[in-house]
Amino acid sequence: MDKKTLHSFFNYPVNVLDTLHFLQRKEYDSFYCSHYKFPLLVHETVTEQTGKTAPGEEKINRSKIEDPYRKDPDIPAEDQFSFAEYKTLMKYGLSPGHNTPAGAHNTTRAIWDESFLMTNMTPQEMTFNSGMWVLVEAWCRNLGTNSDITNVHVFTGCIPDDEFVETAEGVNVNIPTHWFKIITAQDSSNPKTLYTLAIYMKNDKMFVKKMETYPLDRFTIPVPKLEPLARLNLNTILEHYKIYKPGYHRFESLKRVMPITFRPSKGLQIQMEKCNWFGRIIYSKSLEELEQAWTDIQKMSERFGDLQYHREYYDFVKERMLEEQKTQNKK
Repeated sequence: MDKKTLHSFFNYPVNVLDTLHFLQRKEYDSFYCSHYKFPLLVHETVTEQTGKTAPGEEKINRSKIEDPYRKDPDIPAEDQFSFAEYKTLMKYGLSPGHNTPAGAHNTTRAIWDESFLMTNMTPQEMTFNSGMWVLVEAWCRNLGTNSDITNVHVFTGCIPDDEFVETAEGVNVNIPTHWFKIITAQDSSNPKTLYTLAIYMKNDKMFVKKMETYPLDRFTIPVPKLEPLARLNLNTILEHYKIYKPGYHRFESLKRVMPITFRPSKGLQIQMEKCNWFGRIIYSKSLEELEQAWTDIQKMSERFGDLQYHREYYDFVKERMLEEQKTQNKK
């Protein structure tokens, strides 16, 4: 993609636009920004086969893969976060958040691996990442099975903060204020009708209440309202991907043909519980409270299964607290 076309998609200052890279992967595109060290936008399509393993391929077992995160060889190493730097950010409740979810790209191991490139990651608050955002991703993935719509596209991105912050360990990071998804789909019986929907969520701690059906509608926002917040020229992007043709397509809300709700499986219900336990660990106010949280969650191991990631956050948060305590004692 040439520089002029790439710049035409976004309304950022020139110093930011000049650090944009268009990265085309097997099942997604990333508009990666070296200035922020995360993508401004990621594009993917959703079909009936999304999330399914290709015939003849071995099903991926994430728990048996030790460290899938890696830097993108197409971008200079210094223009990406390392996983070690993300581990530092984990001390403060952040996580490497996928823009295009790994769960949507199980076709082959090579395709799944591409979803773990650092050019697909953005700093995301952990309870949000492991909770409501998981439900949004699952809802989007299910759109491929809806016979009323076709040609489904999902654009994922974030709203950078105005400022960068530096951790005590020296990691300079911009923590986005919000994440968003823009979904487009054609009406199966009337190709001139182009349905759109925008989901807009704060990148902050978000404990999840237990529900049989989750009303994701409360996170929607009119697409024209999101467009300036995300600094996007959306019609230009949609025309590039041949999703929208001026004078032919008519925009309508996706809400007109389907409920924006999600009924999670039993496994995802348990995931929502596990998300809240991440919160108990991360937002402990003292070492005593942290130790109690870790003691309590271990009692849930039979229900939750592997607690590896909770253990990692416990270790990271404890390390941060001890470091802060040590610094305070020196004063």
